[in-house]
Amino acid sequence: MTKEMRKCIITTKSQTLAKKAERALLKVGIGARVTSVDPSLTERGCGWGVELPCADVTPAEEALRRDRIYFGVTLGGGI
Repeated sequence: MTKEMRKCIITTKSQTLAKKAERALLKVGIGARVTSVDPSLTERGCGWGVELPCADVTPAEEALRRDRIYFGVTLGGGI
């Protein structure tokens, strides 16, 4: 599976932040959707995030930083 096809998740602390992240990413043309995350997969127990193509992770993280939307770790590859 190529990087363009794999899915990654940028984690957030809450469903509200995940929704804000989704809107911010859609605004810049990155397809993303809110998803729940098993809290045991993250250091801080993040239970929400946005799922997106792994190929878009770098521009997505830049967009979230620019919009001051806090996010945690990025999970990905084999989703």
